[in-house]
Amino acid sequence: MAGSIKKRHKNDPGPLSYPAKIIANDRSWGRNCRLVEMSGGGARLVTEKPLELPPEFVLALSRKIARRCQLQWVDDCQVGVAFIGREEKG
Repeated sequence: MAGSIKKRHKNDPGPLSYPAKIIANDRSWGRNCRLVEMSGGGARLVTEKPLELPPEFVLALSRKIARRCQLQWVDDCQVGVAFIGREEKG
């Protein structure tokens, strides 16, 4: 994936839908999702089906970029997260 993920602004046209992956902190499992909204402090994700998620996990945005996340809310297939710490680069 080329470049970095762009943050959405009110004047950006069209919806954001970026493939990502929710990964356990111990890397024992991963689930595909889509990043549909992002700010400097967190993001909204959409999963294919409702998931039971741990309080903290890693959100892989590409093979080289990941963010540690804290679960904020879940509403069916939508998940709200807050970013913890700085961006991790692999």
